Amino acid sequence: SLRSTAYYGTAETDVLEKKRSQWGVNLIKQVNQHLKVGVEYGNYAIDDEGILAVDSDYLQVSAQMSF
Repeated sequence: SLRSTAYYGTAETDVLEKKRSQWGVNLIKQVNQHLKVGVEYGNYAIDDEGILAVDSDYLQVSAQMSF
């Protein structure tokens, strides 16, 4: 079987003026009864008052075995 997920999250504080956001999309395939493999691409961003903005893309691969 094949499945995917897309997500987005964000938070902002008024007092400390901190902003965070993250999004990602993934694809997971069940290869057989005992093995799942997946890949995810996403982004994490920080935009706080008083510092340079940070914006980072990531790629993650995974495998899950069950016995």
